[in-house]
Amino acid sequence: MGREFNVKSFAVDVASAGTAVPLTASGIWTPEVTLQALAGNTNGILIGGSDVAAANGHELDPGEKLTLRAPAFDGTTGRIHLDEVYVDADANGNDVIVTYLDAESA
Repeated sequence: MGREFNVKSFAVDVASAGTAVPLTASGIWTPEVTLQALAGNTNGILIGGSDVAAANGHELDPGEKLTLRAPAFDGTTGRIHLDEVYVDADANGNDVIVTYLDAESA
């Protein structure tokens, strides 16, 4: 039996620069996620783990995007836990759009 994937998206606001914010508070697992810094942001968005900061995060300039894909193991598609991916910003109020594949059994 195959799998169907629905595309879903939401915005994450980094209200306070220097404070890492998880993409979600609950466990959303996905094989692929794209993060896009809003073009209207005043500075970059940083992507990483719970300790994300300018020294260790992947920086997206306004308008840039990054797609993360989980690798497959033993023929099974891996999953990214969105509550374990964090964003931070160089300025208060910068936003990132999160677009992901939501798997449902077909």
